[in-house]
Amino acid sequence: MAWNEGLSEEFTAIAGYEGPYTCVIAGAGTGKTYALKRKVARLLEQRQPPGCILAITFTRTAARDLKKHLRSLGVEGCDLVRACTLHSLCYWILSKHEVFRVMERETRTLLEHEKKDYLIADLSMRLGKIKPLREQLKAFESAWARLLNEKPGWPHNDEDRKFNNEMISWLHFHKAMLVGELVPLTIKYLRSNPISPERSQYKHIIVDEYQDLNRAEQELIRLLSEYEIPENRTLTVAGDDDQSIFVELKYAHPEGVTNFKEEYHGTFQRTLLTCKRCPRQVTELVNSFLISTNRKEHPKLLQATPDAIDGEVAILQWRTINHEANGISRIIAQKISTGEVKPEEILVLTPRKDIGYEIVNNLITRGIKAKTCFSDAALKKKKLAQEGYAYLNLLHNRNDAVSLRVLLGIDAIDKRKKAYERIRKHCFESGDTVIETLSKLQSGQLHIPFTNDLVKRYQIVNQRLQNLSTLKLSNVSDQLFPDGVDEVAELRELVLAAMEQTEDIHELFNIVNTEIIQPELPETDDSILILTLQKAKGLEAKMVVVVNCLEGCIPHIKRKYDSEQQKQEDLAEQERLFFVALTRTTNILLISSTGIMRRGDIARMSVIADTDWYWEETRPSHFISMLGPNAPAPQLGEDYIRRM
Repeated sequence: MAWNEGLSEEFTAIAGYEGPYTCVIAGAGTGKTYALKRKVARLLEQRQPPGCILAITFTRTAARDLKKHLRSLGVEGCDLVRACTLHSLCYWILSKHEVFRVMERETRTLLEHEKKDYLIADLSMRLGKIKPLREQLKAFESAWARLLNEKPGWPHNDEDRKFNNEMISWLHFHKAMLVGELVPLTIKYLRSNPISPERSQYKHIIVDEYQDLNRAEQELIRLLSEYEIPENRTLTVAGDDDQSIFVELKYAHPEGVTNFKEEYHGTFQRTLLTCKRCPRQVTELVNSFLISTNRKEHPKLLQATPDAIDGEVAILQWRTINHEANGISRIIAQKISTGEVKPEEILVLTPRKDIGYEIVNNLITRGIKAKTCFSDAALKKKKLAQEGYAYLNLLHNRNDAVSLRVLLGIDAIDKRKKAYERIRKHCFESGDTVIETLSKLQSGQLHIPFTNDLVKRYQIVNQRLQNLSTLKLSNVSDQLFPDGVDEVAELRELVLAAMEQTEDIHELFNIVNTEIIQPELPETDDSILILTLQKAKGLEAKMVVVVNCLEGCIPHIKRKYDSEQQKQEDLAEQERLFFVALTRTTNILLISSTGIMRRGDIARMSVIADTDWYWEETRPSHFISMLGPNAPAPQLGEDYIRRM
């Protein structure tokens, strides 16, 4: 199939443009990703070498979908195109031997619990209280993302300089790095090595979801695209500032897409507004919502296609969370039983995980397959899972200093940070590794005061590692992640899935580790997906249910801000998140909330309540009232079920 077969004039102009810079500003469901895929197809059909094409996607799933689409077109060489996330590209560049030598850093990235519980605990031995250190670390991650670290004199005060020195020292000692360092270190390497092959390798760079890249990531794209060689080079980006939902989480820079034309002179820019996904009724509601936010003088309003269906929209309210979880499950079961939708055509989006798990349990009880996809669910606040993961890592690499650090302190409230500090001090003075030091302490060759408890813990860890190393892989899995234990259930599922692909411990760990570091959506097969609103980015479904639409959940606004501007920025991002959630549907949209909630749940979920009783009255999200005069009137969930 030719690259332009079946393309409209608008899409042909985008995919066929051969100039150096292209920027596509595209509303939800308008087909920007489709246009980018066809641009890659054109390049390949015009005999551009596949190895000189780089397609940056926001997820690994999107990268796979791009290649799948190209294969369906019968495009030769599509499997040789590099399609990946930006972080995957950085791992690939920094993992090369020569980069190790130049940068003197390792690409072993810290997971969230390793960073918060162990890096910070050890830094507190030298720098003071833990809470301020966590805030300081967050500030450093923000600085890296926004390239503030490149300003002369950074860090700007003695306190920050000391923190930076101690943090980098800890990371060097443990042969690790923070995820937030990946892009800045890659930028540093490429700038310091202008003849590195990566600078000139990619002649055509295509970037999707450009609005969700932070400043550092956008600068890396600039570096890769501006190498001076005789051949023409092209950079194509696509995105939508109305769908930028990672400013708070990863310091995204949505202005990068709206200002692209000013930064890259001679840019060919197109704006796509015809929504090919959503039914007419949803398009009208989200346009009313965009206008109601008052964020822009001229908001980008979506246009329904001439043949768009009306669709179904309902706003439901239930008495309690239990009623909501049960009621939503009943509605889904009914629609499946009548053939209106299939399980794999349903997305349930929630700002809070608790109700997501409850809906899953309700659906499974009804014999309907359902899966959750919460990015940090496998390890967050789950010590058994964290411990099992650390052992798995050490079976893969006995010298992984971070995993050893975790196992030495995981069973102690203070993480044995005082004894570990003494060990680290000896290592710096002697040149010994932690393992060498602990082995000498264990054999009596060395004595360091107040380390006996740590040495005993090391003996336990070492003995278990020896026992595990004699077992078959399936038995290792059962030992570390036993069946029927909720705390390790999700990690066990990842390990079992990896075991279907390999029987090698090293390959298995790499598969599991990739799923944890860069989590992806599970294969839906015949299952309903239940996930956070952020995870819905890039997805669509025939039926979308947005639950927990309560003030305090969506929008989730902190109780205290440093300034009104910061509060408004947070609120604006929550508005964009709600917009993304509403525009996932191709037919049915249900918006759901509850009327009362227990006081303990109110506090835990940061819900805003109007009373001060054990059962407190909640408020539906004020976003619902911003859907305009054509929005359906709220109704009781039970009434909706009776009318089905």
